[in-house]
Amino acid sequence: MTNVIKLMYNHSWPSYMKIPAETRKRWFQKWALHFRWDAEHDLTIRKIFNYRMGRRLQQMLDDFRQGWDHRTTWLRPDI
Repeated sequence: MTNVIKLMYNHSWPSYMKIPAETRKRWFQKWALHFRWDAEHDLTIRKIFNYRMGRRLQQMLDDFRQGWDHRTTWLRPDI
């Protein structure tokens, strides 16, 4: 999940839910390429992904704001 954020975070979204649904869908699809599951579990896995991704993005942004992530290269200066 961290890698998806680092690769695809390209706007100044303040939280995961502020990211457009189409973009969140692309993030899920990128992440899902690394896993397999039965189609019947899609909805559950997507819900878990959205919850975990929201928490992870918030933590990464908080770390950056607090100055703990001094080696941030994923967050472009113009964002």
